[in-house]
Amino acid sequence: MKRLLLVFLLVNLVLAACAPASAPAPTAAPTFTATPLPTSTSTPTPTPIPTPTPEPTPTPTPEPGVISQPDGSFVVITETGERLTVPQIPGLTQQVEEVNGVKTVVFYAEKGNPYGLKEGAYAGEFKPDLSVNSYVGTCDEYGRSYSSQYREESNIKTTGVLVLAPNVVKYQIEQQLAQIPEGQPRLLFPLPIDPREVSNLELRVVDHQFPDVTIRELHIMWSPLSEDGLPVVNVIPDTNVIRAQYAPRLKRHVLYDLRTLDSRYLSRITSGKEMWYITIDTLLTGAPRENHTIENVPFGEKLGTTKNSSIWVFVSAADEHIDMDLKYLYMIDGVPVAIATNQ
Repeated sequence: MKRLLLVFLLVNLVLAACAPASAPAPTAAPTFTATPLPTSTSTPTPTPIPTPTPEPTPTPTPEPGVISQPDGSFVVITETGERLTVPQIPGLTQQVEEVNGVKTVVFYAEKGNPYGLKEGAYAGEFKPDLSVNSYVGTCDEYGRSYSSQYREESNIKTTGVLVLAPNVVKYQIEQQLAQIPEGQPRLLFPLPIDPREVSNLELRVVDHQFPDVTIRELHIMWSPLSEDGLPVVNVIPDTNVIRAQYAPRLKRHVLYDLRTLDSRYLSRITSGKEMWYITIDTLLTGAPRENHTIENVPFGEKLGTTKNSSIWVFVSAADEHIDMDLKYLYMIDGVPVAIATNQ
């Protein structure tokens, strides 16, 4: 009996081990409590407003006048605000004076000057209203229809002009000519005018186109201040006789050294005598409109006056010419020189 009971128990144990496990009791779903979103207390970042760029403050144009420099020189301020340094010249003193209602620098002779001027004598002045045009263009036969580039401001530089007594200019030029090496043109001349009574001077190097030839010339242009006309000046140092040949087609006088009519010098430019071939082209007021000779006019003296608004200067023989270049124009520290005639 016990044995039977033991067998029964073992069978039940085996059955219990082989029976599938009962499913666990379902777990209740967790309960979630909603957390309220925090209320923002930060200030929103504002959209930046662009700051307008301030307009540059215009630089005021300095008043026209003359300023003294520590080295004793002077700077002239023009009506457009340009600053022009007045060159210092050995043997001459400088003073600020009013000329034609405008303050400028006037030169006077020092004692013992090399120009033969009496101490205290007037020796010239500085005029600020001259500009040099760096463009080289063309004009027609009559000196009109200039290349449009001459009007571009970038080509124009204001330099002013030194208007000096003839003795000063002649001495200075002779010193410079003596230093020119052999084989190079001995050519250096001042402006052949006395510009003290004109304004708005401009210098242009121009390829002047004639029907049969083109000649590179220096054209001097201005606005007259006086009805008397502009003095035209002899700038050939060693002659006092000038030939005036009238050109009826252009209605102008061609002024040149009478010596170049000599057959030895007529056709070609003689080396070492290049100054003889300086030629001035303008209409002389009141002069005969025919070929004639002007005598007893040494260097720096007036040949006559012109009421034209331009003068053409070139260097030419009958069959040869030298192309004009500003290096042949007498300057002091980059400032062109003209002559205060009859002083």
